[in-house]
Amino acid sequence: AAAAPEVPPSAPSAAAALAPVVPAPAGPTSAETGKAPTTAAPEEQISHEVRKVFYKYDVDFSGELSREEVRSALDDMHLDLSSEESLQTLQSFDANGDGSLSLFEFARLVKVLEPIASIARERHEGQLREEEERRARSSGVSVRALEALSRRAEEQSRGAGPAAEGWRGWKSRAASEPLTVLDACVEITTPATAKEQVSFAELIAIGGVAELGPTEVGAPTDYLCVPADALLSEVVAAVRDARLAPDRRLWFEPLTRNFHREASSPEERAELVTKAGSVLVFLSNWREPRALRSAWCLWGMHAAFAAGAALEFVLPPKTRPAFERALVSEFDATIAPLVCVELASASEPIVGEGQVVLQAATADGERGALFSDCVAKGLHDTIIRYASEVLIAQHMPSLDALRLMRRLSTMLSDDDERARRLLQASLQACEVQFGQHHTETAAAVASLAQQLASEGRMAEAGQLQRRVAAISAELERAAQQQRMREAAAAEEARRAFERFDGNRTGKLSGKELREALDSMKLDSTSHDGAALLRKFDADGSGTLSLS
Repeated sequence: AAAAPEVPPSAPSAAAALAPVVPAPAGPTSAETGKAPTTAAPEEQISHEVRKVFYKYDVDFSGELSREEVRSALDDMHLDLSSEESLQTLQSFDANGDGSLSLFEFARLVKVLEPIASIARERHEGQLREEEERRARSSGVSVRALEALSRRAEEQSRGAGPAAEGWRGWKSRAASEPLTVLDACVEITTPATAKEQVSFAELIAIGGVAELGPTEVGAPTDYLCVPADALLSEVVAAVRDARLAPDRRLWFEPLTRNFHREASSPEERAELVTKAGSVLVFLSNWREPRALRSAWCLWGMHAAFAAGAALEFVLPPKTRPAFERALVSEFDATIAPLVCVELASASEPIVGEGQVVLQAATADGERGALFSDCVAKGLHDTIIRYASEVLIAQHMPSLDALRLMRRLSTMLSDDDERARRLLQASLQACEVQFGQHHTETAAAVASLAQQLASEGRMAEAGQLQRRVAAISAELERAAQQQRMREAAAAEEARRAFERFDGNRTGKLSGKELREALDSMKLDSTSHDGAALLRKFDADGSGTLSLS
């Protein structure tokens, strides 16, 4: 039989490559299949991959692939075609028109499709890269964009909100009830982007939001961790109060997540955190921190610590002062709930998403424990840094604040610069409030000297140590003077007692007590002698002894 025309190694187009192949002249016919033999390379020239895929889908061991099996086999080899193309291709290589291909026919088909599929794959991959780059360039929004969303939410809150289908346990929002972060997703951003099937940030980037221009979006610099039930207005107020730089762009779920595509994966979120390099945790109620009950928030924090990204708290302006006061007055009690990570009880209102995060975090028992430990330790360190910055900024001149300053400075062992700044603030607060010669001042100076010595700055450390010695000597002199004053007062009291104990009984009556106090220029006219006796008369005898 005459050989069929050779197929060129790289077809110029799909149409040319898929043109019907001229069958070989009729030859001996197989009694089993009735197919005319086709010219093909010997079996040993057919690649292992082609044979492996062919036999994988030849489930009935017939030696041929049906139309459906050919499509599955081509998909397996990433030679994806539409149904119409598959039919045309199958007909082109089906010599007897029975709708099936032998191994040799399948091998020739793959040889023709590979260059076409390679071009298609490259084109598709290029489109995916462009789409990914466009998404990356528009996955962060400005504070101004958050404020615009907050204004829309305020207008939306005047009416009732719908019950969101697919959101676990979520009820309809009543009229005049403020929108949560989840409400904003359901009622504002998802409907607004339904036509374009993009995120709200992407909609801004393509000019689809009248009040916001493309400059309000960009690559994210911060990943904002917010529980779904947080009030949107409080979140925006907290971010505004943080006074972020104008060029900061935030990944914020209602604006930057595309709810029209596949669900967000933990790996995708972790990559976002790594690229952003900073995580902001919204904290509205530090005594019951809902962020630690949100699976996505916990995952974001864990990703921050794993990637070495910065982590900061953002608080609504109305709660920040109370939180900062609580850090000073009851530090341990304040941080206790903030480092209590209950991974097993964390959840998400979107059905299934909480489980996805938990599975990623607890791939095995040991890793789950490490996840919780990592987040708890990271939060503890973050709170220490936050508290130290508060103390540095405000120079809180109270004994509680000064003791906390020194305590935190010893806990900042991995942050020498911050520890030194904290000690210097402590020293400044001591001198402003208590004067230069106070025990708290001496302790602050000694701590700062120790810090400088550990850094090898011996000259500065020695200067401070001499200052500590001077303060200590002054304190000792002051203490000695106080002891002398107390001894003189005791002697004066003894002499007054003996003078007015006229009957030498070693006891003073109420009248004698008043006379003795008057002689010492201690006003007794405003006190009832009987009341004084009752208060200081230990044995109930109605008189007072010298002691």
